[in-house]
Amino acid sequence: MKKIVVALTALLMLVFVAGCGTEKPKDKADEAVLAFAELYTYNGTVDAAKTGMKKADIDKVGKQVDDQLLKSFAAYHLPDADQRDLTEYYLDRMQEKMDIQAKIKTASDTAPVVELSWNSIDGNKFAKMMQTDQRIVQLGQAVQEFRDAGGDINTSQDYRDAVVNVLKSMADDMPVIQQRKTIDVKCKIAKGEDGKTYWNPENVDDFVKQLQ
Repeated sequence: MKKIVVALTALLMLVFVAGCGTEKPKDKADEAVLAFAELYTYNGTVDAAKTGMKKADIDKVGKQVDDQLLKSFAAYHLPDADQRDLTEYYLDRMQEKMDIQAKIKTASDTAPVVELSWNSIDGNKFAKMMQTDQRIVQLGQAVQEFRDAGGDINTSQDYRDAVVNVLKSMADDMPVIQQRKTIDVKCKIAKGEDGKTYWNPENVDDFVKQLQ
């Protein structure tokens, strides 16, 4: 899961850099930076328009975030509806646990600096949990016994319910790194295809990479 953001870097659609004398964006810089961070970490789309990205590009990024998780659930042979339910559940837990916050550190009409802070998901620890936690081990044993008895996991509602419940409980216990991460994000004024101006991180690629 820690590689989700890395996989998205190439998808970032920049708006055009605006020149001198450009009208100041309607939204605040901290709101825009927060919108970027939420979109690229857990597909937060409520305020994504504040990035200035086209809806098609916002949807493309969101799909990439979702697909990264959907791939991890494919191994459990669950129906699409269950996989999507789990994806939404995991992203909701990520939002709660990361607790991304943004505030203006240096006010400016042309190059404000935003302080962004969040709790990083401990990807290495979580990956180990998904392999060794007793809930996962016991589920694996139960599935094997079910198969040995002639059961079909592709048609069993009991199997589906058991897997979904265990995976949701794992999401509830998703570990975070204790020390909160904080970065300063210098912003610039950019113009979207709609002709309006928006705040963007000055170096968007670096900004996205720092969200790991």
